[in-house]
Amino acid sequence: MAQDDRSDQDGAEQEAGATVLRRKLSRLRPPDPGVMNPVKALRMALSKAAEEGLSLAAAVQGVKEEKRALAPLLESLGEDLLLVVLKGPDGALALATLDTQLVAALIEMQTMGRVLPKPAQPRAATATDAAMCRDFIDLALAKFAQELAHEPAARWISGYEVEMQIENTRLLGLMLEDVPYRVMRTMLDMAGGAKEGDLVLAFPVRPRMPGHGAAPPDRGKLWHRAMKRQVLASEACLEAVLHRLSLPLAQVRALKPGDVLPVPASAITNVALEGRTADSNVQTAIAHTRLRRVHLGQQNGMRAVRMMSGDERAALAHDGPATAPF
Repeated sequence: MAQDDRSDQDGAEQEAGATVLRRKLSRLRPPDPGVMNPVKALRMALSKAAEEGLSLAAAVQGVKEEKRALAPLLESLGEDLLLVVLKGPDGALALATLDTQLVAALIEMQTMGRVLPKPAQPRAATATDAAMCRDFIDLALAKFAQELAHEPAARWISGYEVEMQIENTRLLGLMLEDVPYRVMRTMLDMAGGAKEGDLVLAFPVRPRMPGHGAAPPDRGKLWHRAMKRQVLASEACLEAVLHRLSLPLAQVRALKPGDVLPVPASAITNVALEGRTADSNVQTAIAHTRLRRVHLGQQNGMRAVRMMSGDERAALAHDGPATAPF
């Protein structure tokens, strides 16, 4: 009798152990291949867009999905990328970037009918590159949305198409809204290894579906706020010019430490505060823009200039310039 009880107990323990083991294995089981997800959908969309749009065999080697804020996203972008702004529902803006190798493969396929089996030389993207790649990007986006049409992810990737090319990440930071982004990074093998290129898609996180109480963002106000932040954070170079004089080139070349240049005492009250701007007519030239007249002095043992009041400037104007004009 005792042996029968022990056998029943051993059987119960084995059954319980098997149940725990099945539960653990179920957690490691790969997802149902019939369920579509963004990674799988993007793989299929890119391959179909390349094949149907360009007759190009493209295999997606890897897809990395992550969420990033705008600043880290822009900082993670490499050099010599084709930067494309995508426009979606309610004026939402997303981003697509293509590296030099991917751009070269798409252009070579359209112009020569094949992808050259050698790396393209790094270079800055052009408006022509953007025009040549536009159809592929739009078709890939449409295929991506189509693959996810019946999935929850459809709400944040549907309805996007190419809006414009942006020259650099500084301008991109002004255009895009400062919100978290869902980022999809992919590497494509094109024409059986002839070239390998990278494509990045970044979609803004949209917590609400359009028409569910979320007012669309005012793109004009967002642009002006971003521009204001950018301008106020920019640096301006100012120079205080005490005096200018002209000397023959031979005398300038003969100058040595200890030589004294004549500067009139009246120059102290006639210092010009100037800004520097690049001359649009000559690339290397600098145009000096006189901003206002200031007074030379010192503060805490350092050279300083003091802005003059309106009465002081009027007095100087009445007395006439104390030095030669700038």
